Amino acid sequence: MILGEAVDEGLIGANPCRKLRISFEDRPERPHAATAEVDALAGRMSPDVGLMTITDASTGLRWGELAGLQWIRSYLDDDTPHIDIDPKFGALHEVRGRLELGPPKTPASVRTVHLPPFLADELRAHRDRNPDARLVFTGVNGGLHRRSNFRRRFWLLALARDKKKGWSPLNQELHFHDLRHTHETGRSRTTCPGSCG
Repeated sequence: MILGEAVDEGLIGANPCRKLRISFEDRPERPHAATAEVDALAGRMSPDVGLMTITDASTGLRWGELAGLQWIRSYLDDDTPHIDIDPKFGALHEVRGRLELGPPKTPASVRTVHLPPFLADELRAHRDRNPDARLVFTGVNGGLHRRSNFRRRFWLLALARDKKKGWSPLNQELHFHDLRHTHETGRSRTTCPGSCG
């Protein structure tokens, strides 16, 4: 409307938004992974990366919270196993190509996340296999996970068809972030699928 009035007043020659149509239709809902899909994805990855996938589907952590999760914030041996998202260093961020720990996305993201018993067991076994690691989930050579590398090296390969391995393609529209929605809809598992490390 403002640009239309500017045309009427002779301030601009034409309204660049004249043919633009604004739609208020609901966006299509993102896909949710069923337990069988999470199991299949995890089974197509290395045990540590598969456990990262299962952890996301079971807890609803954001990518940065999961990739930046430190063992000192993981209370696996408590009566009620949980992890705490730290207000200062609770998420991994990529800033101008550099990876660094910093605050989570919002103040509400600072929280305690309770772990189902099977996941606490799997994370304890993972900790025992990686006794010197500072972070729960590490990338190549113990480094930090970079989202784009994770997607290319693990996620897309797990979704793809692989005739040699007998894999059918999985939902190609599924993003790692959709596992967070899987958790929010209550579709996360309650037992270990056998693909856990």
